[in-house]
Amino acid sequence: PLPLPHSHEDKLLIASLVGDLDKLDIVQQLRADPYCREWEAYSAFVDPADRAHRLTTGPMAGTRGLPVQRVFWNEATGEATTVVFIGGGLGGWPGVTHGGALATLLDESLGRVAAKSMPARTAVTANLELQYRAPTLVNRFYVIKAGPVHPDSRTDRKAWVNATLETIDGRVCVEAKGLFVVPK
Repeated sequence: PLPLPHSHEDKLLIASLVGDLDKLDIVQQLRADPYCREWEAYSAFVDPADRAHRLTTGPMAGTRGLPVQRVFWNEATGEATTVVFIGGGLGGWPGVTHGGALATLLDESLGRVAAKSMPARTAVTANLELQYRAPTLVNRFYVIKAGPVHPDSRTDRKAWVNATLETIDGRVCVEAKGLFVVPK
C-alpha cells in the first residue's frame, strides 16, 4: 500500500523521487538553458497552510498523487515545461492514470502559462479540450510542455494555450488546448 501523504514514509519516498528527477536528462537540459527559471509547482504561490484545501496539493498530494511537479519557465518564449511524477493513487484503470486526474494536471499547466502571459497575472478556464492519445501509466515521470497558441492573438483578458503530456522519451499521451480569461 502507498503511504499516507505527509507521513514519514511519504517524505522519504518524495526525497527519493526528487533525486531521481534531478538525474533526468530533460531536467539537466532545462537547467542548462539560461532562459529557464525553475521552481516546484505551487511553492511560490500557495501559502503552506492553505495547501490542504487545494486539489493538487491537498487530496492529490504525496506519493499517491502528484508528489513532484518541477516547473521550468522559459522567459524568452513564454512556455512552461513541467516534469511531474504521477503516483499510483491516481489510477482509474489498474496501472493507468484516471483521465480526470490528467485533465486537472493539464488544466493547471495551461492555466499557469495563460496567467503568466496576462497583465492581471490571473486567469480562469473558459474552455478545455483534451485528446487522449496513449495510456498514461502511474508511478512514472512525465513531461508537460505548454505554450501560447498564437502569442500575437492574446489580449489582456484572453489567451489560448496548447500543451502535451509526454513520456520521458517523448511519446505523446495527451494533447490539450484551453481558453483562459481574466475574470471580470
